[in-house]
Amino acid sequence: MGSQNTPLLEATDLQKRFGGIQAVTDYSLTLTPGELVGLIGPNGAGKTTVFNLLTGVLPPTDGSIVFDGKDITRCKATNTARSGMARTFQNIRIFQSMTVLDNIKVGFHNGAGCGFWQTLLHTPAFRQSEREIEEQAVKLAGILGIEQHLRTIASTLSYGDLRRLEIARALALRPKLLLLDEPAAGMNPQETQDLMQVIRHVNREFELAILLVEHDMPFVMNLCQRLQVLNYGQLLTEGTPEEVQNNPDVIKAYLGSETGSRK
Repeated sequence: MGSQNTPLLEATDLQKRFGGIQAVTDYSLTLTPGELVGLIGPNGAGKTTVFNLLTGVLPPTDGSIVFDGKDITRCKATNTARSGMARTFQNIRIFQSMTVLDNIKVGFHNGAGCGFWQTLLHTPAFRQSEREIEEQAVKLAGILGIEQHLRTIASTLSYGDLRRLEIARALALRPKLLLLDEPAAGMNPQETQDLMQVIRHVNREFELAILLVEHDMPFVMNLCQRLQVLNYGQLLTEGTPEEVQNNPDVIKAYLGSETGSRK
């Protein structure tokens, strides 16, 4: 990969129409390796639609997306994941009846492992691959703070630990860019604080670019290096948290005067 100043992701003038409804208009984003950027805005502003466009869940009506030097504008979600993008969702999507360890291993299997015959015959290469995947899964669980739950069935985890598990499984794909869709949703204050530390650690440990959507303003203001504000499907402004916090248009559209004046 290029230098830290070389864009990892360039989305240019993205548009999305659903029939006669314009959901996203002229959205652009340049993201460099290791950046931690937040996308905020009122309900219905188009944030999740932007995520779906970037990850190939939805095709853009117009505009272009270049990721890691390759045009992925019309790529399907499976192909964008293989190219180095991973995401989580507003509604947690993990395998409830599987253990924490097996959930994380699924992520590694999607990007590694052996071929069909090696797996079927349990060759030495298959067994070695399985050992390596399990070691990496255990290490990742430790980084996310859920190593004590490795043999626990996922459905019995607390909400905060489920979020950590979902992030761990996304990281198992070895992404260059991680997209987090409302990671703090439904968490209590302590869980939110803990998650903030986890995301900071992941960002630094893996030198991983992170783009996140979140409604918790203290969370994004204290976590992100840069923010974009979306309103009615259009980019209202972008800048540092302090710049965004004190922007009169943002205060009017979303944050409210009390939040906007808070230092």
